[in-house]
This record gives sequence, C-alpha cells and structure tokens, in this order.
Amino acid sequence: MNKRIISFLLCFVMVLGLLVSAVPTYAAGTVQFYITADKATAALGDIIHYEVFVGPVADLGVLEFDLLIPEGLTIVDDSIVLPDGLDAVLDSDGPVIKPSSQNGYTWSYSAQETGYSGTENLLLVSFSCTVDEDCALENKVFSVEVVDCYDNDPTPLDYYVNSATVTIEKEHVHSWNAATCTVPKTCGTCGATEGEALGHKYEAGKCTVCGAADPDYNPVVQPSFMVLSKTLNLEGEVKYNMIFMASNTNSVTEMGLITFLSNPSDVSIENADYVIPGAVSASGMYMVGSQGIPAKNLGDTL
Repeated sequence: MNKRIISFLLCFVMVLGLLVSAVPTYAAGTVQFYITADKATAALGDIIHYEVFVGPVADLGVLEFDLLIPEGLTIVDDSIVLPDGLDAVLDSDGPVIKPSSQNGYTWSYSAQETGYSGTENLLLVSFSCTVDEDCALENKVFSVEVVDCYDNDPTPLDYYVNSATVTIEKEHVHSWNAATCTVPKTCGTCGATEGEALGHKYEAGKCTVCGAADPDYNPVVQPSFMVLSKTLNLEGEVKYNMIFMASNTNSVTEMGLITFLSNPSDVSIENADYVIPGAVSASGMYMVGSQGIPAKNLGDTL
C-alpha cells in the first residue's frame, strides 16, 4: 500500500515539474522588452506598424539596442517616431538617439543623473515596415538586439526580448456570390460581405425574383357565381338563382343567393334584382330554409 502511495506522489511531482518548466521564468529584476505589431497577418505590399516598449524597471541608466528588420520587410524611415517628452522621462543626458538608416537603426540613451524608473510599459519608439513584393510567404519575426542594458551604477541588467511575429500570406482574392433578396454579396471563401441584400420585389403576392410569398398580401377576391336554378314565375318571367361567394384570402366574408329576372350579361351583386343572404353548409351546398332564414318572395324589395 505504501509503495502505491509513493508511486502516485512521484508521478504528481513529475507532472508538476513539466507544467512549471513550460512557463518561462525570469530572474527578479529582469528587464522585459516588448515588440508589438498592429496585425497578425499581412500580404505583399502591406504596411505593418510596430512599437517597442520597455517593461517595469528601476534605475535604468544606459540602454542601446538595434532594430532587427526581417528579410523581406523594408522599414519606412519617415515613419520612425520617438514619443514626445521621452528625453525628460528617461532623464537622458542628451537627446535620445533615434534609429535611422544612417546609424544602422540604433536606439540609444544614457542617464544624466538618476536614470529611469517605471512600473508600467514605456513606449520607446514606433515605426512602420512595408512588406516587399518578393517577400517569402512565411512568419516574419521582428525583434531587437540589446547592445547595452545597465542600471545607474552602472551594473549590467538581465533582460528578455519579446518579439513580434507576423505571418506573410498570399493576398486573399474574394470569390463573390451575387446578392440575393435576403443576403448581401458574400465571399464564398471567407464569408466577407459587401453592400446590402436586394430585398423582395412582390407582385400579386409573390416575389418576382425568388418566388417567396408576400406576408402582407391580402387580396380582395371578387365574388364567384354559380347558377343554382332557372325557373319561371307566374308572369312567365325567367328567374335565375345563383349562389354567390366573396372571399378574402381563405375566409368567406359574404355569401348568399342572388336572383335575376333575365339572363344577366353582367353578373354582379349590384346588378341583381333580389339578394337573399344565406349560409353554406360544410359540404359547400347553399342553405336557406334549413338555417331558418326564409327566402324572399319574388317581387319583394330589400
């Protein structure tokens, strides 16, 4: 039993050791330098903006570093900028040396008296690089080479440089799918969109482009007529009885029996001689007496 416990503890210690070794550790007082880029990927001809920071430090008296420009990137000299007031912040004994093509892109400073101390990241320089048209499509790591890093004694300071990696990729060419009634112009590869959806063009209840139904379409259907019977009255006049039904969408709104004294050329409720409101059974047959609605006698007026 004891052997099993000891074996378990040894395994736990080994796993813990692996986890600890996977996390970078720095000695107390190690100065951190950070290079940042404004994008993670870039295409040929793109411009990448970089910034160089120094992390928290105490009594920084001397610092000099060179910009390490990756092959395939060209620094834009006019883009190199030192922050306003940097000389005073650093307690520099003269102007901070700005990187340029004339000095091999070297940044340099030395303290006048106390040097620089800070608890937050301090921007030292910013600049831009153009990706050359013949640049290799690969990861480009931008870093700095620290030449001197001393406190104000001066004593050498430990440091670590956190570089910036930008992946150079082939420029993406969109493969556009045409806009539809509901979806704007869309790239089938990356999903990017451009413009707006076309919108439906409704006519008679349907979209003429995609066939979608118009949710607001509510046409008023004219009454339909069917001859129910044809009889002779006492005066020998022909009486035409017709069922009429006026519907709005799927719900019947008006129905009944209309009567004409002669064969009508224009069948409409307005032209009828008599109108007998009625009801329609479930089977669709016209009902009058069975519903308790007496039919009007021929000759009655409404």
